[in-house]
Amino acid sequence: MQDLVSDATEMLSEMEGAEAEIRLLRNLCNMLSQQKQQQKKKKKKDEKSGAVSRSAAADSQEQQ
Repeated sequence: MQDLVSDATEMLSEMEGAEAEIRLLRNLCNMLSQQKQQQKKKKKKDEKSGAVSRSAAADSQEQQ
């Protein structure tokens, strides 16, 4: 009987460890996803500001 309790306790702790690992991996995936979205937003913003800068530079060249 003691062996069954010991085995069950060991299995439970392994399951809890696996659940913790799953939570950790989910959190990591969420963080990576958020970082990727921020990079996309930054890239779009940089492209827009770059396009504005290029058009402003073209305008200033035309004025000269």
